[in-house]
Amino acid sequence: MYKFRNEFNRKIFLLIVISISVTIVSELAFTFYESVFDILNLIGHLLKIVAFFFIYKAIIEIGLTNPFGLLLKSMKKSEEKYRKLVEDSQEGIWVINDETNTTFVNQSMADILGYEIDEMIETNLYEFM
Repeated sequence: MYKFRNEFNRKIFLLIVISISVTIVSELAFTFYESVFDILNLIGHLLKIVAFFFIYKAIIEIGLTNPFGLLLKSMKKSEEKYRKLVEDSQEGIWVINDETNTTFVNQSMADILGYEIDEMIETNLYEFM
């Protein structure tokens, strides 16, 4: 989980780490109690409740109340990756809409045609002929 921490929402990651830590302490309390009426047994059960609370906060509350925020973060990261790939491509890429107007052109295509990118955007395809 630590290896992929950058893929997680920071708040979710923190809540899960806290839950795991509290669970470890709770299991230690269960390991050292001598009687079912011992205070360590009670502490272990109380810490289990606290650990489940943090899991609830991380998965249920944030995952259900803000799922689009998590998806949008992933989508934005993917968009940035592919935008950089297209913009830095050595191949010329030219996107034209239904009205034959230029909506996107990368630097390679602008260089091939001898124009600046700003000159080509929103310009009709037939103006280049």
